[in-house]
Amino acid sequence: MPDQMPRSQDPSTQDGSGHPGPQPPVQDRPARDAGQGGNRADPPTGLAITALVLGIVAFFVAEIPVIGIVSFLLGPAAIVFGIIALRRKQRKALAVTGLVLGAVAVVVAAVVTAIVAFLWAQATGEHTVRYVVASDGPVSVSYFNGGDSVQERVDGTWEKEITYSGLPIAGLTVEAGDAGTVSCEIFMDGSSVSKNSGVGRADCASGNMEYWQRRFLQL
Repeated sequence: MPDQMPRSQDPSTQDGSGHPGPQPPVQDRPARDAGQGGNRADPPTGLAITALVLGIVAFFVAEIPVIGIVSFLLGPAAIVFGIIALRRKQRKALAVTGLVLGAVAVVVAAVVTAIVAFLWAQATGEHTVRYVVASDGPVSVSYFNGGDSVQERVDGTWEKEITYSGLPIAGLTVEAGDAGTVSCEIFMDGSSVSKNSGVGRADCASGNMEYWQRRFLQL
């Protein structure tokens, strides 16, 4: 008897006549996965966003006198977070923006603080005040000597010079017993800062902007 060759019982390889059937298509999984770019995760942004927020806050606060010293803390923190975010390959645009704003905030805060410190030193330093009074007869003068208000009785032209430390504050009032004409003038650190005249009374004070304008012009 002729040898009986066993036939494959796999229905996927045979059709009804015993011949091999069509093979299922072979899918190229790596190629398919490579074409699906949406499966790739976005880079983290936590540190980059932190650097950006700190940089923005530091930049806007730096422009405020006194409060701007907070930028000396927030600015460097934004720089550090920005550098770490760049090293960890987080969102570059956010990290760089926060880093730059933090650096600029430190510079702005330093400039504003220096200006405020200079003005404060100028304002609270030593000042020389000279009071000048002119009248037709005896008058009563009241002036600020740096600590208290002093009143004196003078006759005709009168001058008084005092030196004190503190804010550049000066005040002078002239009162005549009759209806005579009187005048007053205040010199602060060599500059005339207030001048006035009147009938029976005249008031002068250093609370105007001319003093500060002259001080800035001397810088």
